[in-house]
Amino acid sequence: MTYQANFPEKFLEIKNKVIENILLGADPQADIELIYEWLSVERWDDLLGELDSWAMNLSYLAELKFDDENMKYYLEDTQDIVNVEFTNKMRLDYAREMIDYETMHGELVSINSYRLERTDGKFAYIGCYIETQGQGGAVPKWCGTFKTKEDFIDYIKDLGFIFADEFTSVPDEKILGLWR
Repeated sequence: MTYQANFPEKFLEIKNKVIENILLGADPQADIELIYEWLSVERWDDLLGELDSWAMNLSYLAELKFDDENMKYYLEDTQDIVNVEFTNKMRLDYAREMIDYETMHGELVSINSYRLERTDGKFAYIGCYIETQGQGGAVPKWCGTFKTKEDFIDYIKDLGFIFADEFTSVPDEKILGLWR
């Protein structure tokens, strides 16, 4: 998104300071929360229009599902597993089924960044992931400020998220590394 000509006058100083702080490597000031709220309420469509990707929190899925007990429970109806010794191949197959299921039926989040730009061309990004919380609707979880969109994407990946283009290609080592 280019310079926001319709950015509220009352937030221009905050926006400019946010950009300055990220360029200097300093923390954003606390009143960035006002920009978050403005985007969440007044500019919701603009925020949603800045979709970077759909994602799934693989680390959280692994906490819930990636262990031998859950796999045993899952397989009980399909085969006799009383004396079966689980192998890494079985773990990988099961984990990929859980990832596929979450992809089709689970709660994916949208990854969104919003470019803040000053009139001098300097810019920064603020980013969030948006969860759907039942009747509460879509709720942005703000992640902070970033020099580049790539910095934001790296931050999201460090939280344990995988992106839509990775759903079917998670490396074996990553899945086994998350196994409990």
